[in-house]
Amino acid sequence: MREYILIVVAVFVLLITAYSIYQFVCERNVPGVTEEIPPINNALMVWMALVVAAVVLLSFVILYGRKLNFENNIGQIGDFFGGLINPVLSFLALLVLLRTTLIQTVEARKTTTFMASQQSIMEVEKFENTFFQLLDRVEKYCEDHFRVKQSDKADAVTKIAALAKLLQSQRKRLDDLAWRAQLRETKSHIRTLIKGDIRNGFYLRTARVVHLVHDANISYDLKSSYMKIARDTLMPNERILFSSMCFVRGGKTREIVREWDFSFLKHHGYVSNLMADYYRGSKND
Repeated sequence: MREYILIVVAVFVLLITAYSIYQFVCERNVPGVTEEIPPINNALMVWMALVVAAVVLLSFVILYGRKLNFENNIGQIGDFFGGLINPVLSFLALLVLLRTTLIQTVEARKTTTFMASQQSIMEVEKFENTFFQLLDRVEKYCEDHFRVKQSDKADAVTKIAALAKLLQSQRKRLDDLAWRAQLRETKSHIRTLIKGDIRNGFYLRTARVVHLVHDANISYDLKSSYMKIARDTLMPNERILFSSMCFVRGGKTREIVREWDFSFLKHHGYVSNLMADYYRGSKND
């Protein structure tokens, strides 16, 4: 009888091992669940529990040298199995608890990542609402004050076109000056043409949009995209006026306009060569 038990136990261990390996491979290859598999696999837990039970039974058969008599030694057999299996089961319970903790940790990380992505989406949506509201105000302001014609004549130009032409009218004279004199005269020429509440209102509204995009808590690519949208909203003549006002007033706004190439003008579109070199770096037309 002892030999039969040994054979049955050995075959049982082999079958359970093969089945556990098969289940482990199947679970690893299931689409969509390969991202984060807990270190302690379900098939592995089943294999450990059954193999331990089989090993205990095998040990009992091997170590118990006499003929097996279960009726007269039931108490000793119970103590033997209990003494071996209880520590093993306690260890398996600890592994199950560890696996549960790992799963909860993974789920908590997923939740945190999801909440962070939701927060990022909400910030972008909030930024977009503010951005387009401010941009609409800038565009409406330009339509009301700059994009209207100076008179009712058929060949009349818009106010912003006439102003841009005045800003560029001294280009040849300014370019012939030394750089110190050119800087001084360029600023003086611009200051004489940008006075007034209307032009100051245009500068403040546009600068607010530029600062909003530059300081937004979004990716660089999104900033570049929104900055291009804001830039394309302005007509070329309006960008000439804005870049000229930034050049005179200086500060962070001028740095932002230069960093993002917000003016986006040809070299000859600026008031002077010195101003063009500041925004564009060198001639490129």
